[in-house]
Amino acid sequence: MIIIFSTKKRVFLYVMTVVLFVGAFQAVKGFKRRSIAVSSNEKYIAVVIDDFGNDSEGTKEMVSLPIKFTGAVMPSMPYTREECELLHKNGKDVILHQPMEARSGKKEWLGGSAIMNDDDEKEAADKLIYNISQIKYCSGVNNHMGSKVSRNVKIMDSIFKGLKEKGLLYVDSMTTPDSVAEKMGERNGVTVIKRDIFLDSTQDISKIEQNLAKAADIAVKNGYCLAIGHVGAEGGRATYKAIKNKYEEIEAKNIKFVTIGELEAILKR
Repeated sequence: MIIIFSTKKRVFLYVMTVVLFVGAFQAVKGFKRRSIAVSSNEKYIAVVIDDFGNDSEGTKEMVSLPIKFTGAVMPSMPYTREECELLHKNGKDVILHQPMEARSGKKEWLGGSAIMNDDDEKEAADKLIYNISQIKYCSGVNNHMGSKVSRNVKIMDSIFKGLKEKGLLYVDSMTTPDSVAEKMGERNGVTVIKRDIFLDSTQDISKIEQNLAKAADIAVKNGYCLAIGHVGAEGGRATYKAIKNKYEEIEAKNIKFVTIGELEAILKR
């Protein structure tokens, strides 16, 4: 299949997200979900939408959704600051979508503000703090790619020291089953919430709707679900349309859409 994009930035985001999902879907087996007690009559879905910051396809549609969600914004992109404001203005939470080196793919796909596996602890921490400073209203961080860095105890410990200093939570996108994020969160007193399901990586609206139904099933079973989707080539308007089509049906099952910050508060009750 040949995909033609109208601008260089869409090619850049497409390549990065393809690498992300190849690694994620190869690693999906064997994930162990941390069990946190939630009252049987409380069901929640926290949706995180990745890849804001580049005026990607579906951005304006996504922020217009009448549900709460969290927008993960890439640092050092042409629209990083504008889209932080756009999300906040529309009642959405904002987190940093921190690029991290993966086990496959070219380093240049990550951009200049990525945390690399050969960074020392100070370099990694400095990059994180600098990138956080770009994300107005930042309430947390999640990883963009990162299947290599997420396994590196020294670098991840340094990252989590930075998160502790800033009082931010961490969303583990789980691009590798070997992620040490949860361990580093426990060591440093930082909340870590793991991704349960990816919603998209497809333009097939019916498939995204099926994944939303799976997210609802997870929420019913476990009390909550953390689902990740995207603006741009891996989701965009298709993800927007699927959520718009299905959110009322999901809410009718007594499942509430919440931001990642709200989910953290719920899980700490």
